Amino acid sequence: MKKLIGSLLVGLLIWICTPAIAVPGSYTAPAIQVSAEVDAILQLTITIYDGINTSAPVVTSMNFGSLVLNQSNFTYASSHEFTVTVTALTSGRKYTVSQTGTQLTDSSGDKMPTGAQIVTPNAMTVTPDSGAHYGNQQTWVGNSLTVYTSNPTGQRDTINARYTLSSDSALGSTTVIDADQAGGNYSATVTYTLTLN
Repeated sequence: MKKLIGSLLVGLLIWICTPAIAVPGSYTAPAIQVSAEVDAILQLTITIYDGINTSAPVVTSMNFGSLVLNQSNFTYASSHEFTVTVTALTSGRKYTVSQTGTQLTDSSGDKMPTGAQIVTPNAMTVTPDSGAHYGNQQTWVGNSLTVYTSNPTGQRDTINARYTLSSDSALGSTTVIDADQAGGNYSATVTYTLTLN
């Protein structure tokens, strides 16, 4: 009887002292913080091509060279055309690309007619981003002439514009450079500006 009671006590003691076995489950640790930073940028990248597309040689200025006199109608034109591409970066903010140009003038103050100094936005007929649009063909002489307006989300786009110096209305000229144009070395500037809007 004593043996039986002792065995029962030992068994009871073992049962009481044995811990419960944990049931498998899940545990979520505290979140780990992750961070990064993107600087807001406002940038224009400009490339000039001596020709009507981007397969032409890259140059650093638009030198129209010696103008050629058409003997049939006595008007001047350049044999060069230039394509300018502009890539705008704005960190996704709506923007406008504009250009300001001065009139070709020589050291004596003689000027070439503005209607022969033409910029044609999107002369390469590239489809712009949805909601974006190009400006109109016009003289490059003037202030803040719109070349391109982005869509509301300011998507990056590579904009193109062609520059001509011609008496040919097919190229957008609204006046001619006639044979009475004073001889000389003429110069002008074209400046591009990127504006958030």
